[in-house]
This record gives sequence, structure tokens and C-alpha cells, in this order.
Amino acid sequence: MPWLFWLVSEFFNKKRIFYLTFLPIVLSQQIFTGFPQITFYSVLGLIIFCTYKLILIKIKRITKIRIFAIISSFILLGFLISSIQLNATYNITKNSKRIEHHNPAKILTDFPLKPKNLLTVLNPYILGNPKNATYFRWEPGKWSVFWESNLYFGVIQFLLSLITIFMLFVKNKLKQKSITVFWLIFGLLGLMLALGTYAPLYPIFSFPVFSYFRVPAR
Repeated sequence: MPWLFWLVSEFFNKKRIFYLTFLPIVLSQQIFTGFPQITFYSVLGLIIFCTYKLILIKIKRITKIRIFAIISSFILLGFLISSIQLNATYNITKNSKRIEHHNPAKILTDFPLKPKNLLTVLNPYILGNPKNATYFRWEPGKWSVFWESNLYFGVIQFLLSLITIFMLFVKNKLKQKSITVFWLIFGLLGLMLALGTYAPLYPIFSFPVFSYFRVPAR
């Protein structure tokens, strides 16, 4: 996912279509891993990111439409390259009994990300360690599994994020403020969706394609 965003970002920053030529390759490799949920989030995120970047730049509307069409064509090419995988995934899904019992309520309650899980940003084992059997046992609707409810991504990265937020309020100390604000809002949006029924955005999981996937915490 980070590579996809980086390629699109470099396309806008350097104004070179060269970077987009790698977009279908990276996207197709993500699809080949066989995890459609992450692919959906990646493509949806890219569309939002591209739209935001196009809003920022001052060019004619028709030019913006052309740029969006070019980026969309490279994304479509990524799907075409991996079409054999998509076809196989579709056929397997049709025969999956798990899908028969799918509904938004079950999606939101079976694997909850609780507000208490936010503490794992500071320490991945603050609530327990599955290696030592000290983490909560998974119970549908009560507690999720360790791997899908852990938010730890590094103490240094967390501190850098806090510093970045602080610098937003210091005049002329942070370059590209607009894109930094975007990533902060984007991260907050992801967190709100991950929290499921503990946040106000949970109705989104009643609509396709969100309603096709389990575990909002992912």
C-alpha cells in the first residue's frame, strides 16, 4: 500500500508519468497475494488521494479530468494483469459457505476493536502476549484476536507523528502542510472505521463493498 501512494505522490510532485508505469505492477502483486480487502482499501485510498491532489493544483478542469483518467487507466491495467487471480477469487467466493452467513451486524460484532486496544500504539503487549497465553481469548462479539487488533507501528514513528502535529501549529515550520493535514485526517478516518460500533462511522459497513469483508479492525 505505501508503494502505491508513493508512486502517485511522485507523479504529482515530479510531473513524470514514469512513476505511474510501475503502478499496475505493484497493484497486481498486491492482488496476487490473495487479500481482496486490503486491495479494496488501497484502491479506494488512492482515489481519495488523487482527488485531493487534483483539488490542490491550479489547472483547468478538463486537464484534471484527463489526469484522473490517466491514473485510473493505470489502476485498471493492474487489475487486468492480475485478472486470472481475480477470476479465481470470485469463483472460490461463490462457493464459500462463510459468505452465506455474512451480514453487517456480524461483521461489526464478531471481531471488535475496542478503545482499550488503542493502548497498543505505545506497547504491542500492553494487553497481553499470545506467546505466553496472557492475551484475551477470542470470543465472537466480546474480544478480537491479537493480530487484528494491534495498532503498534513503532515508538519513534509515533513520536515523529506527534512532532508533526505540533509543527502544524507553528508558523512556517512545516513544508507541505496541506498534504500533512490530509494524511492526519486519512489516518483518523481509518481509525474511526476500524473501531466499528465504538465510532460513528459504522453504518458504512452496511454498504457494498465494505459489507463484503470481515474484521473492520484490519
